[in-house]
Amino acid sequence: MTNFTMIPNEIISNENLSHGAFKLYCILNSYCYGNKDTCFPSQKTLADQMKKCIRTIQRYIKELTGNGIIIIKRRGSVSNLYQILTKTAEKAKQNAASLFGKSPNKNTKSKNKTAPAYFEIEEDDDDEFKDCFYSEEEKEYFRKARRK
Repeated sequence: MTNFTMIPNEIISNENLSHGAFKLYCILNSYCYGNKDTCFPSQKTLADQMKKCIRTIQRYIKELTGNGIIIIKRRGSVSNLYQILTKTAEKAKQNAASLFGKSPNKNTKSKNKTAPAYFEIEEDDDDEFKDCFYSEEEKEYFRKARRK
């Protein structure tokens, strides 16, 4: 089946997102087909698709980044690179599960009612996995991998 985009339930039920930001997320997610978690449409292209001005698109992008749903990598004079963190997190969970020899449990619901926040692991950070959605087994794997 083609011409559809899967949206995580955490995003659909996120009460912190406006309708416009949600629609922009859906459009960005549609650019990230397959296993891709990044895309690079211009703000003008996004504005044309949503029938909004570029400034409104910038506000929606700020809303999505503020909620930890996407991150932006500036690429100078060309378009920005948008990384969809929900897809990145899903890829990480699948990679961790494959390392443990398990398939990810699709029946497990996230305790977090909002979208997972992006975090970076630092050497001396004791709360590195605070408020994240990984299982204890996956957290322990990441801790061991970081120590190597």
